[in-house]
Amino acid sequence: MLGEDVEIPFLPRNDRLPYFFIEEEINRFFESIRNIKHLCMF
Repeated sequence: MLGEDVEIPFLPRNDRLPYFFIEEEINRFFESIRNIKHLCMF
């Protein structure tokens, strides 16, 4: 283990833009959560 070479593979590069939620989608998401513990996690 110690002293051994370790290779970590890199993820392929992605040139797509990330998806962002619009305000309406976020509101619907939070309105759908019924459990207070789950709501607190978000």
